[in-house]
Amino acid sequence: MKNHFRSYTSFTRTERMGIIALLLLILVLIIVKATMHLWVHPDKVELQQVAIPDKKKVVNLNTQYYQQPVTSKLNLNTADSLELIALPGIGKGLSHRILAQRRKLGKFTNMEQVFEVYRFKQDTKEMLLQRTVLE
Repeated sequence: MKNHFRSYTSFTRTERMGIIALLLLILVLIIVKATMHLWVHPDKVELQQVAIPDKKKVVNLNTQYYQQPVTSKLNLNTADSLELIALPGIGKGLSHRILAQRRKLGKFTNMEQVFEVYRFKQDTKEMLLQRTVLE
């Protein structure tokens, strides 16, 4: 019985050497982590206080817009999706729907064909009438 118990709890010489090597490696890693602050000196960072703007003034900086001068009117029969997205109230999806309708018709002949694409709000309709043209 004693030999039977001993065979389950004892290790061979190779296994003992492996365990000792792993324990030494763990000990070295713990010592390196504990003394790392003595070897590495990070650069000093200078902090500044910054004023945070009001929520009303914050602009989404992740969105990039293609800006066209407001003075020229946009021709809806030749405009691409970026030019349509630059118009207020027209997003990515709506610009693609307008272009699909234009491809289907060949070209727009009146603004009612544009307004059939989507139920536009009244202010968006007025903006389209002011800033776009059909040529």
